[in-house]
Amino acid sequence: MKRKVHACLFSASPQEVREKTKETVQKLEYNRGFIFAASHHIQPDTPDENILALIETLDNLGGLAYE
Repeated sequence: MKRKVHACLFSASPQEVREKTKETVQKLEYNRGFIFAASHHIQPDTPDENILALIETLDNLGGLAYE
């Protein structure tokens, strides 16, 4: 099974986080009802740059379903 966003957030590179986030949003945004929310808290030792990569990617994709 491929890694999910929350699984790679802790251990992947920022680029891998961006790619997995974009892939996940594109798979789930088909009905324009997709809301990205954490189901668990972010682990304390998650790299800051990975959290920023996630947030920035979501922000950049914010209007994806409406383009």
